[in-house]
Amino acid sequence: MDGFPYGGYAGKLLRVDLTTRTVHDEPLRADWAESFLGGRGLGARLLFAEVGPEVDPLRPDNKIIITNGPLTGTGTPGSARHITHTKSPLTGIYLNCVSGGHFGHQLKLAGYDSLIISGKADRPVYLWISDGKTEIKEANFVWGMDCERTQEFIKKDIDQPRASVSCIGPAGERKVMMAAVMNERRASARGGVGAVFGAKNLKAIAVHGTSEPRLADPDGFAKALEDLKKLHDRAAPVGVFTGYGSATLIHNISKVGGFPTRNWQTGVLEGVEKIFPESWASKYRIGSKACPGCPVSCGHVVVVTEGPYAGAMTEGPEYETLYSLGGAVGNTCAEAIIAGDEICDRFGIDTIEAGIAIAFAMECYQRGILTKSDTGGLELTWGNHEVMVELLKQIAFKRDFGGFVSQGVKRMSDELGQNTASFAMQVKGLAMGGYDPRAVKGIGIGMAHAARGGCHHNATYTMYEETEFPGANPLATEGKPKLLADLIHGRMSLDLIPICIFHWPIIRHFPVQPQLICSATGMNMTAAKFYEIGERVHNLERAYNARMGYTRKDDRLPDRLLKEAMPEGPAKGETWPMDLLLDGFYEVCGWDKRSGVPTRQKLDSLGLEDIAEELSRLGRLP
Repeated sequence: MDGFPYGGYAGKLLRVDLTTRTVHDEPLRADWAESFLGGRGLGARLLFAEVGPEVDPLRPDNKIIITNGPLTGTGTPGSARHITHTKSPLTGIYLNCVSGGHFGHQLKLAGYDSLIISGKADRPVYLWISDGKTEIKEANFVWGMDCERTQEFIKKDIDQPRASVSCIGPAGERKVMMAAVMNERRASARGGVGAVFGAKNLKAIAVHGTSEPRLADPDGFAKALEDLKKLHDRAAPVGVFTGYGSATLIHNISKVGGFPTRNWQTGVLEGVEKIFPESWASKYRIGSKACPGCPVSCGHVVVVTEGPYAGAMTEGPEYETLYSLGGAVGNTCAEAIIAGDEICDRFGIDTIEAGIAIAFAMECYQRGILTKSDTGGLELTWGNHEVMVELLKQIAFKRDFGGFVSQGVKRMSDELGQNTASFAMQVKGLAMGGYDPRAVKGIGIGMAHAARGGCHHNATYTMYEETEFPGANPLATEGKPKLLADLIHGRMSLDLIPICIFHWPIIRHFPVQPQLICSATGMNMTAAKFYEIGERVHNLERAYNARMGYTRKDDRLPDRLLKEAMPEGPAKGETWPMDLLLDGFYEVCGWDKRSGVPTRQKLDSLGLEDIAEELSRLGRLP
């Protein structure tokens, strides 16, 4: 955009009000670009400014804020990402969802750093954004369709096969609390973001663009890309993700006895090798897929060719789905996991929340809290993959017993009572990612304190650091708070530009990001400054929930992990030492130990004085 001081950016935000059916462009604030870069940082800053504590997530005043970053559209490997921010209908707190595919790339090429959607349409609509022109179009013809057909039909309607379409399926239309938004077969899934689309009568967003962002120093940027390519060429971990995506992580977590099994009753799944990626990929994989310009090519397309699930096709399954539709429900039928993953992608459901909700229901059935008269005749026994697949379909359409399960783990537990909270595997209302902190101690800090709830994003590479390096001890507690803080701020930093987390093994020590950012934008960026921006966003996300009254008391893992010792495997006898690790983590972060809220000194040191003032005005600052 003419007049914007930095390269890499479009320099514009697009605002859409669905109630009034109006659209307009708005300049991107240069000071926010400097302080938050883009992606997760810009989205968090916009959400804090525009969606306050009083907003009901399913009312028109909630907003959908989609951002890319300064490296999106520049050809940087791994930068074809977009991040969706909103207030979660599942949890009622801060939410961001990170997704790959072509959507974020196309939004940048269409001329925008962010898309902000407010209001509610009076009937189903979709957005069509193309090179700076935006239309609000009727969507009755695709309302009721699954995500795959919706994308196909909208591309035909706009006569643009190269467009990227982000859409909801039947789950989002019904405002299911675990509804996802799909683009291609990539998901923005956690926290019920699809329900926010449905509440706004927004079926889809189609986007296509042809304008590449201007670079501040094209020659310097080309040199930085060459340096990054050299890192890729000698980084062995990338080959692992190329082969199987995140599914390969099942080896690491199983090795240390932390693969959550039968609703986290244990960390050891008998027969887990049946769902190792080598077992099913060798039989069913027909190809691989990559986001634009990415050499990792982590997407693996599989089609089941035999048995009762023959014909099931998905781009995956990823690790979290092997956990949620595999270990968590005691299932070792890989074909059923593939079929379940396809159902979730097609109808628009979060595989993690759905799988853990089913696992919770299975344990309630095991304990006699639920019976066949409650479940509509379904036998919720461990490993019953036929019932799991049926329940996923019921969840998508919010019908029969699946309507109860579609509420998510916390609401199910709240309704049932009977001490079910002790084994409802959620934090702040969000089902936990698939890493048992009894076996890998540092991971628990990430999932306990994360702004969006039991978040696996804060855990993935913690597990890698705690298990893969020489001398690493996943059961140790010493040094883990500092390790977590460093990894979380590093992850935040990647999400600002944004670059996919699968590139972390390549650039984890920040040798090339500042070079890329400087040459793309013209900013004076150092590794220390880049890390500091990640820390700033971490504190901003924390402040968003603190403004709503969330404190240390909410950073609590389920009692199962605190009081029930791991019954078997390498972590046998272990529990998670919550107070010890949270005390250390708050201290490292500069947060008040009693409340877990960032101090004024910490917020001021990060340039968040206005955030500190608002928390102080509301009586939330320690």
